[in-house]
Amino acid sequence: MAAQATVALGEEAAAENGCSLGMTASAGGAFVLLGLLQPQRWLTQLPPIDTSQHTAAIIIPVLNEAGGIVATLQQLRQLQPQPAEIIVVDGGSSDNTVQLARRSGLATRVLRSGRGRAVQMNAGAEAAAADMLCFLHADTQPPKDLVAVMRRELADPQKVLAGFVPSIEVPRRRLWLLSAHNFASSYYAPLLFRPLSYLRGLRALFGDQTLFCRARDFRAVGGFDPRLSIMEDTDLCVRMHMAGPRQQQRRHGAQFQKQRKPSAQPWQQHSGCSSSSSSSSSSRSDGPSRQHPGPGSSSSSSSSSSVLDPPLAALAGAAAALHAWQQPRGRVVQVLDRVSVTSGRRLAAWGTLRATYIHFRVATCWYFGGSPEQLRELYMRLYTDSFR
Repeated sequence: MAAQATVALGEEAAAENGCSLGMTASAGGAFVLLGLLQPQRWLTQLPPIDTSQHTAAIIIPVLNEAGGIVATLQQLRQLQPQPAEIIVVDGGSSDNTVQLARRSGLATRVLRSGRGRAVQMNAGAEAAAADMLCFLHADTQPPKDLVAVMRRELADPQKVLAGFVPSIEVPRRRLWLLSAHNFASSYYAPLLFRPLSYLRGLRALFGDQTLFCRARDFRAVGGFDPRLSIMEDTDLCVRMHMAGPRQQQRRHGAQFQKQRKPSAQPWQQHSGCSSSSSSSSSSRSDGPSRQHPGPGSSSSSSSSSSVLDPPLAALAGAAAALHAWQQPRGRVVQVLDRVSVTSGRRLAAWGTLRATYIHFRVATCWYFGGSPEQLRELYMRLYTDSFR
């Protein structure tokens, strides 16, 4: 499974970059045209899932949120229908966040874990028993009918991850420009950097949009990458898109393929972050590999293309890209008829220009292959408040 996943990721990277396996611009263009002219019919043949009785768990990672955690929990207790679980996961607060959350009696469970949103949300997901998972920032208010919307959206088996339209607010006003930019970036970021995946349903969602998914799909990809201090949410979007739904049924003649089995640590295969244990096999979805293999790479695909004549290499690249295009992918969606209200306490202090610069700087570092260590250094340098 690990080898197959690596090959599939490498092929899709070739399709997106137009450079691996010797793919020429003309071959890449022909591949895209063919893919558009022959849409994947299996997308419309998946039966809907009965989610009417599915339970929901809301997972809240917290760090020094004593000033607002009780208000957040009170708002969640007003949701209709109610979630089955509200799990607060503390990452080592120096204030009394944990004591307030426990004393309120509003949380189903209050846990402690290592610091970092990815680590904390993974801990919460591991403790949850619900069918659906929702990851909520402590300063964010989801729609009042959150659970009903989760059931509605996840009844579509092709949808693997979803989030809401963001509204960034401070007391008495909305930060319209930043809210509009966050909304638009869900579309233009994958369109610019991963156009093929965009055509196949990838959207870039962020944590303040209140992400939710099926528990089985989340666990199938190994959850959030615990090495990432930031961009763990968008990284999850890419990996869940690549993996597709856990119980997908892909048409193959008159038969359906059996349910795929997850590997032990899928995020090491699908994540865009390098590690010593998976450095040569890991690549980021359909974007640039973090390893940036050169002519001397030991990769089977690049070594095989180096001995091919240019026309044959172009054909091999086009064939590999077409094969990658035909693999099932999941849809990551932004729910347009609901709003998630999040605090602009940090962004208002930064100002619009500085906030946009910081987000752009971190996102480009992640996309262009920054290691978890580089991302953490950037995060610690640019995010200087106590909520990190």
